[in-house]
Amino acid sequence: KPGLSSGLNVKYINQKIKASSTGLAFDIGFLSKTPIKNLTSGLTFQNVRLFSNFKDELPFNIKLGCGYRPINILTLGIDIDLPNDSDPKFHLGAEYLYVEIEGYEIAFRAGIKTGVDTGKFNLGFGIKSDKYSKYRFDYAYSSYDDLGDTHQISFNLKFDKTPKLDEIKIKSDKSDLS
Repeated sequence: KPGLSSGLNVKYINQKIKASSTGLAFDIGFLSKTPIKNLTSGLTFQNVRLFSNFKDELPFNIKLGCGYRPINILTLGIDIDLPNDSDPKFHLGAEYLYVEIEGYEIAFRAGIKTGVDTGKFNLGFGIKSDKYSKYRFDYAYSSYDDLGDTHQISFNLKFDKTPKLDEIKIKSDKSDLS
C-alpha cells in the first residue's frame, strides 16, 4: 500500500548459562505516512514467541511512535514502550542533519528516556557518503548511572545495485552470426 512500509525480524535464541535453552521469536513493524504533512507513525511488536524452552520468557513489547520533520534538516521523534513485564517507558529524540559537505552528510542526535533507572541520556552523530563509497558511520554515547558510560559504533558499507534491464546494453557482432 502506498505510504505504508513493514519489516520482519526473525531471531533464533540460544542461551547456555547453567542449562541450555533455545527459542524462536520475531519482531514485526509498520511505518506509515499520516495525513499530516511530514508526520510518520510506527507500530512494532517485539519478541512475538513462536516457541521456547526458557525458564523466564522473552518480554513481549509493543512500541508506538511518531516522527515529525518541521523543516527538512530537523527530525523530532517520540515513542512509548509498553512491555508486558514492566511499566511504560517514553523516549524523546531529535536529529539535526547538516547537509552536504563535499559529498558527506553529517547528522547530530540527542535523546532522553523516561521510566528507566539507567541510560537516560544519549548523544550521537553519523556521517554518510553516497558520493565516494556509499558508507555510513554512526557513533552513540549513553550515560548509565551505576554501570558508567557506553560508546557504540557502527559502520555500514553499501555495495552497488544490480543494473536494471534497461541500463544493460547488449553488444552484438554481426560476424558472430552464421
